[in-house]
Amino acid sequence: RYVQPARKIMKDLRKELYHEGDSEQCHTKNFTDWQEYQECAAKRNQRLEFLIPNYPQKQ
Repeated sequence: RYVQPARKIMKDLRKELYHEGDSEQCHTKNFTDWQEYQECAAKRNQRLEFLIPNYPQKQ
């Protein structure tokens, strides 16, 4: 059985995205309404994409 080792690719960037992007913001009890959650998730995704350097060039 092959066990894949932990990915160390861009570890600093991934850690920065997690902390500065506040990726867990929408996963609280405050967002019980589906539409409010979707709006929060869309804003979160835009915020995370903004933090990735040269993101538009990599699409």
